[in-house]
Amino acid sequence: MAFIGVITSKRGEEASKKVFINLFNENIIKKINVIIINESNIDNMKNVLFETIVINEDNSLIRNKMESLKQILSRCKFLILNSDMDINLESIYKLKLTVITYGLNLKSTVTASSIEDEKLQICIQRSIKNIYNKIIEPKEMYINANKNDVYRVMEQCILEILYRK
Repeated sequence: MAFIGVITSKRGEEASKKVFINLFNENIIKKINVIIINESNIDNMKNVLFETIVINEDNSLIRNKMESLKQILSRCKFLILNSDMDINLESIYKLKLTVITYGLNLKSTVTASSIEDEKLQICIQRSIKNIYNKIIEPKEMYINANKNDVYRVMEQCILEILYRK
């Protein structure tokens, strides 16, 4: 059984739960445990073997518990990272894991190339190899969603790419 860890703030927990509820409801993610990681429990997570870690918000955990975070990341396969956060993660990029970034900047692996009120155009800018070793080529896709949910939608798209057979 695989584990996905989500590093987020209290505010971001609800949005993260919505992402995973959608993925479970669509039967994309099966037999996976999702664990919210925060400052109060990160030290207890060092021995959990996470397959994927999602960092979707900048918070004090990243700054204050970097050694614990690096220990967790050193054993996982994928890091999904909101690249619009203003934090220094240079030491994380030296780890042997696949980093998939998302955000509204041109360097992100996944970005929104068009944002309308009720429709988003999501762009996969680089190939991504999923857990089944299938390579997903760069492409664009339209998704019906509220423009206020753009980050949640990009995060969900990446998780679908990684875990869809």
